[in-house]
Amino acid sequence: MPPSNSRKQEIGGQLSYADAFGIALLDAERAIPRGVIGPGGKAAAKRYNVYRNNATVSLIDALAASFPEIQRITGMDFFRAMARFHIRARAAKHSLADLHAPFADAGLWGRMRTEPA
Repeated sequence: MPPSNSRKQEIGGQLSYADAFGIALLDAERAIPRGVIGPGGKAAAKRYNVYRNNATVSLIDALAASFPEIQRITGMDFFRAMARFHIRARAAKHSLADLHAPFADAGLWGRMRTEPA
């Protein structure tokens, strides 16, 4: 079966564990997927949230390494906030490998409004 544009690989009407894990990983608003457990079968909410944060920060760092001039022009704080926004908006619909493709698109940056300093 070819990958879905919506990243929802359904098995019997439900997301596969891998898709549920990956989608929730980059969307802090989503619940932690069922089946995520820690040592001894205990709930792993804190562990998953640490992993979630580390994954997001790593992707932001990867975008910063790929687009150093955009970061220089916009400033680190704005760049990192925009990268986080981009990752969350794009990851729900596309594979992680495709995150960098539209990042430098002028349309993306044109939608963000900033107040003059």
